[in-house]
Amino acid sequence: MTLQNGTLFAKRYRIKETSIQPGGTGYVYRVHDEHLDRIVALKVVHAELARQETVRQQFLAEARLLA
Repeated sequence: MTLQNGTLFAKRYRIKETSIQPGGTGYVYRVHDEHLDRIVALKVVHAELARQETVRQQFLAEARLLA
């Protein structure tokens, strides 16, 4: 899934830059967090990989580490 500039994702993240880093597991976007009023990175995992439990666990571990 690729998101276009200006799109509001998950009722929170406004896409500012489309796919700043395509990767093997998904896409990373530069977005504006509408709730916190700041620019953040948003990583979206490919749908077919998101169905795999090991990939989901790795994704959550990465998110916790970066948070």
